[in-house]
Amino acid sequence: MLRITFYGRLAEVMGRERMTPAASAATVGALIENLANEDAEFKAALAGTRVRFAVNNMIAPETQKVKDGDEVAVLPPFSGG
Repeated sequence: MLRITFYGRLAEVMGRERMTPAASAATVGALIENLANEDAEFKAALAGTRVRFAVNNMIAPETQKVKDGDEVAVLPPFSGG
Protein backbone atom coordinates (compact mmCIF):
# COMPACT_ATOMS: atom_id res chain seq x y z
CA MET A 1 0.00 0.00 0.00
CA LEU A 2 1.39 3.39 -1.05
CA ARG A 3 1.26 6.10 1.63
CA ILE A 4 1.42 9.88 1.28
CA THR A 5 2.49 12.21 4.09
CA PHE A 6 1.78 15.95 3.89
CA TYR A 7 3.76 18.54 5.83
CA GLY A 8 3.14 22.13 6.88
CA ARG A 9 0.48 24.10 5.03
CA LEU A 10 -0.21 21.18 2.72
CA ALA A 11 -1.32 19.06 5.68
CA GLU A 12 -3.66 21.88 6.70
CA VAL A 13 -5.07 22.12 3.17
CA MET A 14 -5.64 18.37 2.98
CA GLY A 15 -7.12 18.26 6.49
CA ARG A 16 -4.81 15.41 7.45
CA GLU A 17 -1.14 14.49 7.58
CA ARG A 18 -1.37 11.04 5.99
CA MET A 19 -3.43 9.26 3.41
CA THR A 20 -3.50 6.19 1.25
CA PRO A 21 -4.47 7.10 -2.32
CA ALA A 22 -7.34 5.20 -3.90
CA ALA A 23 -5.68 5.10 -7.32
CA SER A 24 -2.18 3.88 -8.03
CA ALA A 25 0.34 5.90 -10.05
CA ALA A 26 3.64 5.07 -11.69
CA THR A 27 5.53 8.22 -10.66
CA VAL A 28 5.49 10.89 -7.97
CA GLY A 29 4.33 13.45 -10.54
CA ALA A 30 1.42 11.29 -11.68
CA LEU A 31 0.41 10.66 -8.07
CA ILE A 32 0.40 14.38 -7.24
CA GLU A 33 -1.44 15.20 -10.46
CA ASN A 34 -4.15 12.66 -9.56
CA LEU A 35 -4.55 14.25 -6.11
CA ALA A 36 -4.64 17.77 -7.56
CA ASN A 37 -7.35 16.73 -10.02
CA GLU A 38 -9.43 15.32 -7.15
CA ASP A 39 -9.01 18.28 -4.79
CA ALA A 40 -9.22 21.87 -6.07
CA GLU A 41 -7.88 23.35 -2.83
CA PHE A 42 -4.80 21.10 -2.97
CA LYS A 43 -4.29 22.05 -6.62
CA ALA A 44 -4.47 25.74 -5.71
CA ALA A 45 -1.99 25.23 -2.86
CA LEU A 46 0.49 23.69 -5.30
CA ALA A 47 0.18 26.50 -7.86
CA GLY A 48 3.21 28.76 -7.92
CA THR A 49 4.99 27.01 -5.05
CA ARG A 50 8.17 25.02 -5.07
CA VAL A 51 6.93 21.83 -3.51
CA ARG A 52 9.49 19.07 -3.10
CA PHE A 53 9.00 15.36 -2.71
CA ALA A 54 10.70 12.53 -0.91
CA VAL A 55 10.25 8.82 -1.50
CA ASN A 56 11.18 6.65 1.45
CA ASN A 57 12.99 9.57 3.14
CA MET A 58 15.10 10.47 0.08
CA ILE A 59 14.46 13.68 -1.89
CA ALA A 60 13.08 12.62 -5.26
CA PRO A 61 12.12 14.24 -8.56
CA GLU A 62 8.58 14.06 -9.93
CA THR A 63 9.82 11.41 -12.36
CA GLN A 64 10.70 9.02 -9.50
CA LYS A 65 8.84 5.74 -9.87
CA VAL A 66 6.71 4.68 -6.91
CA LYS A 67 5.50 1.25 -5.94
CA ASP A 68 3.39 -0.48 -3.36
CA GLY A 69 4.93 -0.01 0.11
CA ASP A 70 6.57 3.35 -0.67
CA GLU A 71 6.00 6.47 1.40
CA VAL A 72 5.82 9.72 -0.54
CA ALA A 73 6.32 12.91 1.45
CA VAL A 74 4.96 16.18 0.04
CA LEU A 75 7.15 19.00 1.37
CA PRO A 76 6.15 22.67 1.17
CA PRO A 77 8.81 25.35 0.71
CA PHE A 78 10.92 25.78 3.84
CA SER A 79 12.32 29.06 5.10
CA GLY A 80 14.42 30.16 7.99
CA GLY A 81 17.91 29.34 8.97
